[in-house]
Amino acid sequence: MAVFEVVVGIVAGLALFLYSISSLTEEVENLVKTKLRNKLLKIKNRGIGIGTGTVLTAMLQSSSAFSALVVSLTSASAISLSQAIALLIGANIGTTVTAQLVSFNITILGPLLIALGFLISLKKEYGIAGKSLFFLGILLFSLQLLESNLSTIELGGYEKAIANPYLALLLGIILTAVVQSSSVVTSLAVVAATAGAVPTFSAVLVVLGANIGTSSTALLASRRADKYGRAAATFHVLYNVVGVLIFLPIIIPFFNFVVSISSNNPGRIVANTHTLFNAATAILFAIAMPKVEEVVRGISGAGEREVSFVAKNLVESSNKKKRIENVKKELFGNIEIIAKMSRIVKETSDLSQTRDEGRFRKYAAYISFLHDEIAGYIKKTAEMKLSKKEASLLSLEARTSIIIEEIANSIERIYAGLNFSKMKASDRYFVAKAMETLANGIEEISKEPSRKAGKETRDNLYSIIHEYYNYLIKDFIGEYKGEPSTIYGILAELERIAPEVVSLSYSLEKIKKG
Repeated sequence: MAVFEVVVGIVAGLALFLYSISSLTEEVENLVKTKLRNKLLKIKNRGIGIGTGTVLTAMLQSSSAFSALVVSLTSASAISLSQAIALLIGANIGTTVTAQLVSFNITILGPLLIALGFLISLKKEYGIAGKSLFFLGILLFSLQLLESNLSTIELGGYEKAIANPYLALLLGIILTAVVQSSSVVTSLAVVAATAGAVPTFSAVLVVLGANIGTSSTALLASRRADKYGRAAATFHVLYNVVGVLIFLPIIIPFFNFVVSISSNNPGRIVANTHTLFNAATAILFAIAMPKVEEVVRGISGAGEREVSFVAKNLVESSNKKKRIENVKKELFGNIEIIAKMSRIVKETSDLSQTRDEGRFRKYAAYISFLHDEIAGYIKKTAEMKLSKKEASLLSLEARTSIIIEEIANSIERIYAGLNFSKMKASDRYFVAKAMETLANGIEEISKEPSRKAGKETRDNLYSIIHEYYNYLIKDFIGEYKGEPSTIYGILAELERIAPEVVSLSYSLEKIKKG
């Protein structure tokens, strides 16, 4: 075969392979994205998390795409760091499926899947499934094309360079960082070894390098992430780098062991080494997961537990009384978030500098998220056959959720209005005192809600507000050094909050009594 034809065949095979991987990932994401977030939110068990990461990565055919998704979900507070770590451990097992499929020489099924996928996609209701099969067929066909062209290559003087373990490892890292897919590189390594274009041991080292190189995707995804998203990316890097470093000293006996249990097929040897290496690394990290998480939090500065956007109590149920009780539990949980927001504003005013802004924004967004979740849950409950008392209680719960969101919105506006360059020390002291009073009052209401507790908090807030108005009047007789609009804006928000606290406490008292 002419050199030109071989080069064209390899380039065409690579182009088809990269296109099919990208398209297949996109189609599978479309197939599962509506259910994916809700499924990930419910994962609590470490083992289930690892299993879920394995299955989803195998479906997506890309650990890089899945790791980027996990980092994004962690940063968006859709999942916790603990959940992210379990999912990423599973992703490293799931990514071995592609290499295994390639090594079993099922590439001959490519044309069949292309034809089958095309026919299925003609029916609209099966369009996404058909496209997924179609792109899987192209993937297998492209590998068949690559293998047939690579088998004609003679290494000659390059064999020694490729056989160098350090160069092979580096090649795997660079290639994966460039193409942003470890599945692409590991599959090519299997195909190249099967075709005899690369020594089997060198192909194994390329695969190990791909494990490190795939971390680059998570790092790129974490550039705009918060500290928890960056912590997830940090874990992914540590996992892959440390895993390779642990196995490098024993790679030769490990490789020989895999050869002894594999058929005399270079592609199978590479795929089996990849699978056993990733499985062994996953087991090691799963056992040490709590300690590893602690280390990752320390490195990335994510020591404080993150806010996870999940309605913990809004569990689906056909029992209307149970649903009303679930809303009650969720509402009492929301009150704690208001108190935490108030304390952040108080601490920020004390220090005269922005502090915990990211966490404050998360709390504010979380309140809005929970309000929407509660509204949707209440709407479904209202469609059931309710008694007059149940309907009244459900209506009260809906109103209480609105009150909580309104108080949170006012606190958010107070936080946004803290302009320390235009505020006097007395202004900052007043804000800190008012927010501490609010936080204490909210905490008291959450323990034992009553109209009396709400009125006490309201009266305490009004007392502080009136005291400061009197101070401003006296100060204006002289020369006020601050910015009136800044402090008046904060005073106005506190005046909105004060009566709402009474309504909140009274509503919660009635909800608690049922």
